[in-house]
Amino acid sequence: MHGLSYSVPGQGTQWLEASVRAVDPACDDVVAIELEYPVPLQAHEAGSHIKVQVIADGRQATRSYSVVEHRGRQRLLIAVRRLDNGQGGSKFMHALRVGDRLRASLPGNHFVLLPGAPSYMLIAGGIGVTPIVGMARALRALRARFKFFYLGRKPEAMPFLPRLLAEFGEDLVVHIDAQAGPFDLQPHLATQPGAAEAYVCGPVPMLEALQASWAAAGRPRELLRFETFGAASDRPSEAFRVSVNRRNIEFLVPPERNLLEMLEERGCEPLYFCQRGECGLCAVDVVSLEGDLDHRDVFLSADQRAQGRQLCACVSRATGSITIDMP
Repeated sequence: MHGLSYSVPGQGTQWLEASVRAVDPACDDVVAIELEYPVPLQAHEAGSHIKVQVIADGRQATRSYSVVEHRGRQRLLIAVRRLDNGQGGSKFMHALRVGDRLRASLPGNHFVLLPGAPSYMLIAGGIGVTPIVGMARALRALRARFKFFYLGRKPEAMPFLPRLLAEFGEDLVVHIDAQAGPFDLQPHLATQPGAAEAYVCGPVPMLEALQASWAAAGRPRELLRFETFGAASDRPSEAFRVSVNRRNIEFLVPPERNLLEMLEERGCEPLYFCQRGECGLCAVDVVSLEGDLDHRDVFLSADQRAQGRQLCACVSRATGSITIDMP
């Protein structure tokens, strides 16, 4: 997927103490946060992200945020949507004030914009606009052919919208669900050459709909590149009981925690990387299940989900009781 190269998580991250230089509203529930690093930064690479250490539900945790832009040699801008039903990381970020300090990594990139395509479609959903803005600027600098689609439920929930309208003009297509209904990719695909590439960042349901349209048009799967920003499900998170086969370990995953965190706490040393359900490194084998699986990843195929033999521990959940196997 994506042609990415993943490594074992949490290992090798260089943490630096960054300071908050500005906090500004980007829309109703999103803040733009400018961070200053103690060292010069490499030139901004479209699609890059940083990791930050936050306190979520009383525990230290790591969150990843796309870099919107660099502002000078040592400063960059990220944006964070507040999730009142999330695990607490966004609340921590929204509580930051100018002068606060936090530990942050240098930018990394696993959503790389590849040059050379005859045309590009950049598609962002809500806060998913954060990595896409840099791609649009990079393509414009290269004089490449592109169209920037920005989807949202309502204008007030779309970060940086007025600024992007002014910056990109007719290259930007704004689609607001409340006014125009669900976005239909098919008419736009018909105007694109067969080797056009699409870069998508948004919630899982949006991505799945776009994947279906892309496949229905007979487009090569590898030309649709994507990044998601977290788990999505129509079902509420419930507590579920886990037994780890061969380790004689049992525990309860409460609604506000995920299976990956609990496996780490119990010393199971799970492998993981993206923590967004994209890379599949954290997938565990399901031995038995008394309940249902709630797949919230984009790694497993529809057939794999239907078979119910694996579960991505970082974002997906279960109901009832589940027995998993780990080496």
